[in-house]
Amino acid sequence: MSAETVTNKIEEKAKESAREILAIAEKEGEKVRDGIISEAHEREEKIIKSAGHTAEITKKGILQSANQSARLLILKTKREAMDKVKDEAKAKLLASDGKEIVSLFLHEMKKSGLSGEYTLFPSGLHRDLIKKNVKEIEKSVGIKITVSDDNAEINNGFILSNDTYDVDFSLDAIVEEAFEISEKSVYDTLFEGE
Repeated sequence: MSAETVTNKIEEKAKESAREILAIAEKEGEKVRDGIISEAHEREEKIIKSAGHTAEITKKGILQSANQSARLLILKTKREAMDKVKDEAKAKLLASDGKEIVSLFLHEMKKSGLSGEYTLFPSGLHRDLIKKNVKEIEKSVGIKITVSDDNAEINNGFILSNDTYDVDFSLDAIVEEAFEISEKSVYDTLFEGE
């Protein structure tokens, strides 16, 4: 399964999850807004009896506050939906077979334009996979790799290091970078029509 197929499946799952989360958030937001608006109407009636002009000003302020609270709740829920999609993407990648993961690593490494010699610090999770495929990685990317006996302090993937800089090839970093690059597109896909 190619990285593009994995990405398409992630996007499909993300759309489905986003619709469900958004529907729940909108219902919750409407309940909160309706409750606040109801409370505002009750306050309005009391205030009108004692001071008509003051009541109108108060009503506007409460309604603005209610609308702002509802918008903030919806925005928070949308952000949570985006975070959930990222988590699901990471989980799906972690569940992939070794070939798919190596293919993804190769794609990301080639995209980075690496050259020269590097020390590779694998995560404990991917140490065996990396060691098994290090020659293929070197050949495909065109770099020289020495696999360190020390594990990187990351959950998955690996860190490439040379005298000048380190490059994080953890699945967490790969997913985060993909979302940063296409965040607006992902957001538009998840919440189309809003």
